Amino acid sequence: MKKILLLIAIAIGGLIVGPFLPGNQGLVLVRLGPHQIATSVVSLVLLLLLLYALLQLVGFILRPIFAARGWHSKHQQNKALQQTHDGMLHYLSGEWRLAEKRLRQSAKRSVNAELNYLLAAKASQKLGHGQQAQNYLKLAKACRSEKDLATTLVELDLLIEQQQFEKAREVMKPLLAEYGDNPRLVEQQRIIYQALQEWSSLAALPEPQMAQLPAPQAKISACIASLEEAKNQGHDALLQCWHRFDKTTRRDLELTVHYLTALIELKCPEDAVALLKRRLKSNQNELIPYCANVKSATHYEAMIKLMKQALRHDGRNADAHLALGRLYAQQKQWPEAQASFEQAVSYRGQPQDYRFLALCLEAQGKLDDAGKVARQALHA
Repeated sequence: MKKILLLIAIAIGGLIVGPFLPGNQGLVLVRLGPHQIATSVVSLVLLLLLLYALLQLVGFILRPIFAARGWHSKHQQNKALQQTHDGMLHYLSGEWRLAEKRLRQSAKRSVNAELNYLLAAKASQKLGHGQQAQNYLKLAKACRSEKDLATTLVELDLLIEQQQFEKAREVMKPLLAEYGDNPRLVEQQRIIYQALQEWSSLAALPEPQMAQLPAPQAKISACIASLEEAKNQGHDALLQCWHRFDKTTRRDLELTVHYLTALIELKCPEDAVALLKRRLKSNQNELIPYCANVKSATHYEAMIKLMKQALRHDGRNADAHLALGRLYAQQKQWPEAQASFEQAVSYRGQPQDYRFLALCLEAQGKLDDAGKVARQALHA
C-alpha cells in the first residue's frame, strides 16, 4: 500500500512540475545498432513509473495464485504430519494394519520419511507380511546414503522375528565394533546367540541397562555351559572364560561352585585356594563344604587356616567343623578329625556328620563306638 501511495505522489509531482520546465526537459537518446530512441527526461521517468505500476498490477493479480499453491503445499505437509502422528499412535496401540496404512500414505510428504518406512516395516512384520516389511526397509535405506544404526536395528528385529538367526548375525557383525555396548544391540545379540547356542559369546556380553532382560537363570546356565566347554580345553581356556564374565555374574554361587569344581578336577589347587580365600573373606560361607575337596599337600595348611578363621567368626558353623575334620582325616590326624566331627554332630547332627565320625572312629580301631554312631545316623 505504501508503494502505491508513493507512486501516486510521484506522478502528481511530475504533473505539477512538468509545465514549469518547457524547453528544459532534457534529452535521452537510446541507440541500439541502427535503431535509436530519443525522448525527454520527464517522459522517460513517466514511462518507468508506468512500467513499475504495470509490474505491481501483475504481481497483485498473480499473488493469490502463488499463495494458493503455497497453501496447498503447506496443507499437504500438515496432512502428512497428522497421518504420521496417527500412524505412530496406532503402532503404539498395536493396531498394525491402520499403523501401516497411515505411515505408508504419509511417507512421501513426511519430513522424515525414513522413520515412516521403518515403523511401517515393523507393523507389516507384525501382520505377517515379511516381504512387504523388507520392501519398506529398502525404502528406509534409500532415504540415507549411509547405513545408520536405527535402520540396522529394525532389520535385525525383522530377521529375528523371521527366525533367520544366521543372517541376523552377519548383519549384526559390522555394528559390534562401534555400537557393541548399545542396550538394544546387546539384547538382540543375546537372542541370536541363544538361538544359535553360542554360549561363550553369550556369556561374554556386557550387562544390559534396559528392561526386558533374559531370566538370570538362563544367563547362568549359559555361563555354566561355557565353563564346561572351556574345561575340556584345559586350564588356560577355563581361566580366560571365567574372567570374561562380569563381576556380578562371577558372584553367583551356582556358577562359582561349577568353576571351583572344574579347577579341582583339572588339579589346579592354587587357583582353587585363591578363589576360596577371596570368597570366604567376603563371607560367602556357602563355599566352606568345598574346601575339603582341594586335595593338595602344599595347600593343606592354608585350608586348615581358612577353616579355623571361619570358626573364629562363627564357632557353631557345622560346615566349617565338618570340612576341618575332613582335612585332618586326609592327613590321617584322627584325634583332631574326631574332635571336629563331634563338633559338627553336636551343632547340626545330619547323617553326613555321623557318617564321617563313624569312619573316623573305625579308622582308629574304635569299632564299637563306630557302630553306635552309624546306628545314630539312621535316626538323624
